[in-house]
Amino acid sequence: MIAYRLEHEYGAEVRLPADPAHKACWMTTTDEAALDQFIRVKAQQIVQDKDGNPVFIAPSAYMLDLERRNNPAITFHTTSEFKTEAQVGSGQ
Repeated sequence: MIAYRLEHEYGAEVRLPADPAHKACWMTTTDEAALDQFIRVKAQQIVQDKDGNPVFIAPSAYMLDLERRNNPAITFHTTSEFKTEAQVGSGQ
C-alpha cells in the first residue's frame, strides 16, 4: 500500500525489502543476564516498543518455537497485555 501510494501519488519509485516476520514477541524474565545475552545474539531481530521494552521479531513459527525451547528463562509474549497484568499485580 505504501509503495503503491508513493509511486502513484508522488511519482516516486520505491523498493521495500521483504523482511520475514512471523510474530512480534515481548519478552520478560527473572534472569536479566539471559535476556541480555539473547538480545545481544539476536540483535538484528530485536526492536523496542514505544515504552522501550525489547521485542523479538520472530521470522517463522519454527524459529519462535526453537527460541522458546532454547531460552527457558525467557517468556515470549505475543501481545503487550503482559504489561497491564504486571501493573495490576504490582498495585499500579
